[in-house]
Amino acid sequence: MWYSAILTFLMSSKISSMQYDITNERINVISAVPLNNNTRNATQMSTVIPTKNEHTKLADVTSILDTPTKNSFKFGESFLALFHWKGSIYKALWKHILIYYVLYYLLTIIHHVALPGEQKKTFEALAKYCLTNPPSPTNLIIMLSFFTTTAMQRRFSVQISMGGTAKLISVFIMGIKPNLPEGPIIVEHFARWSVLSWVLTYRIVCKPLRDLFPDMMSLQRAGIIQNNAERTILEKMETEGDTTPRSLIVVDWMLMLQMQSLKKGRFGESKYYFKSVETLLAYKKNCGNTIKFATKNIPYALIQYDITNERVNVIPLNNIRNTPQMSTVISIKNEHTKLANVTSILDTPTTDSSVFGESFLALFHWKGSIYKALWKHILIYYVLYYLLTIIHNIVLQGEQKKIFEALAKYCLTNPPSPTNLIIMLSFFTTTAMQRRFSVQISMGGTAKLISVFIMGIKPNLPEGPILVEHYARWSVLSWVLTYRIVCKPLRDLFPDMMSLQRAGIIQNNAERTILEKMDTEGDTTPRSLIVVDWMLLLLRKTLKKDRFGESKYYQQSVENLLAYKKNCGNTIKFATKNIPYALIQAAIIVVYVYGVFTLMARNFDGVDKSVLLGGIVNYFPAFSSIQFFIFLIWLNFGLTAVNPFGTDDDDIDVKQLLATHIQDSLRLAKLYNQDLSHFLGEMPQNPSVEGSLTQNTASAAK
Repeated sequence: MWYSAILTFLMSSKISSMQYDITNERINVISAVPLNNNTRNATQMSTVIPTKNEHTKLADVTSILDTPTKNSFKFGESFLALFHWKGSIYKALWKHILIYYVLYYLLTIIHHVALPGEQKKTFEALAKYCLTNPPSPTNLIIMLSFFTTTAMQRRFSVQISMGGTAKLISVFIMGIKPNLPEGPIIVEHFARWSVLSWVLTYRIVCKPLRDLFPDMMSLQRAGIIQNNAERTILEKMETEGDTTPRSLIVVDWMLMLQMQSLKKGRFGESKYYFKSVETLLAYKKNCGNTIKFATKNIPYALIQYDITNERVNVIPLNNIRNTPQMSTVISIKNEHTKLANVTSILDTPTTDSSVFGESFLALFHWKGSIYKALWKHILIYYVLYYLLTIIHNIVLQGEQKKIFEALAKYCLTNPPSPTNLIIMLSFFTTTAMQRRFSVQISMGGTAKLISVFIMGIKPNLPEGPILVEHYARWSVLSWVLTYRIVCKPLRDLFPDMMSLQRAGIIQNNAERTILEKMDTEGDTTPRSLIVVDWMLLLLRKTLKKDRFGESKYYQQSVENLLAYKKNCGNTIKFATKNIPYALIQAAIIVVYVYGVFTLMARNFDGVDKSVLLGGIVNYFPAFSSIQFFIFLIWLNFGLTAVNPFGTDDDDIDVKQLLATHIQDSLRLAKLYNQDLSHFLGEMPQNPSVEGSLTQNTASAAK
């Protein structure tokens, strides 16, 4: 493609002098660095902007704005869109249309050629029945409208919330001191790790990206991973069973690089360091949300589609103290692969990975499917339907049978208004789904709490590891105590405080006694808020002992903790009580009353003349019941969304989230004792900068 060729040219060519003319002021970019050269040998770009008195009057622009604009629209141009193939309805549907017409003509041939006399009449009777009793198109349109609107809104929200790397890199570059000898190397590593974490995040939820980078070796060949040590650590996670997303490991490397840069005095001011940390933590949260929710917001029962991705397995929640953690220590050597090599991979034509009929495979997906949700309802419905059929055909005689048939015809012609039911279900389900999305987005996390505390206290404190361990563990404990109130699976996992102590989340009898004593004394304060109070006391004591690098780090930690406390309080108060029970009950009653009508609704006209028609009316209630099942499915979506912390397959997996928080807390706590300089050594000097500094020193001495 032309744009790929341009991208390759820009990334592989050496641009020696780019000039841009802005109202006669020239901004010269001198000796721009080719992206495929080693960054350690890169010459620096001059950003000097000479200012001259060659100003053009701003009022002169009016002469340009007053120039008449030509009408570029040509008659019939809109019809050219009908011949566009890429992304067209022809490309999407031609196989389905072909199969539809093949089946239609096959039925026509069977009717005209294969069927004799009486069978042909039966075929025609069945065709007429299907013509006069189709599923309601209005209901189908409304349900498709609901599904499509929900999916498109989610698509737009995903597009808007996609994380980017430009702000991360820019804030870091603008925060460190200029002309550092090791500056280009630090910036190169931070920028490349930003891209690496982005790729590792989106390859989990994006199949084309997984096809492009199927393993870590492919990322190394592309230059995104630049040495064997990084690749070995990321590959080792699978062999050792560490389920931490790789992208978060890379973010930890970036946090360590920021900590080292602060220790080495590379930031211009401490506020630049903290701003860089805040930006990175926001990016980390975005990556985590993408991994957790990007493919799980719409219930499978609605789309019946299986998305294959990298599964994050639940780690054992017992014996957390001994959970093996992946070392985030990396070594950076001179084993660089040119990052520009990635363009040759990105230019590779992407094959259409969708296989015809793939959507039909979703019909056989069981977990979270409509079959799993409704099979009991369908079984009871058909048992009752056949029971009524037996009563009509065997038990009832003469006049009683006529009364039954009259009642059946009345139920068929006078059911509850489906339009009113559709409007009510649409309101109920839309409200429930929007609330589900908002709950997912607003769920509190512990990673930012722990990271800000670790990045704020002074390095190498003797008591530092103990402080960090307590703060991290209490963060997880408060999270568990919050969500076990609203989540039954979590209450079943941790029924009491002793179970939390056995799991290692509570680590001494004093903590357990305090939390258990609240029940015996009738204290109604949520336990999670008590644990947050412990964390506040720890922050205040840390400030008194002068363990924070600066007082503003203490203030930031307190602000984050109070915001987290408010989030916990809102979860406890509103997580299961936002939708009135009256609305839920009304939706359930109306749907099941409609189902009772469809049980009785039967059209016995012409049954005596056709055995096939009689069999359909008595034993195959598909046409009369399909509308009820559509409403029942719709109701099931709403009921699932009402309690997003339940046990359904499409509910939020709180146990998995807890496993993630535990992994984060243990991994982040280890960052306090880790330093890139322990295994990197001192950053090598940049020869060009070192030479210029020597020259300046010599001239100053003269």
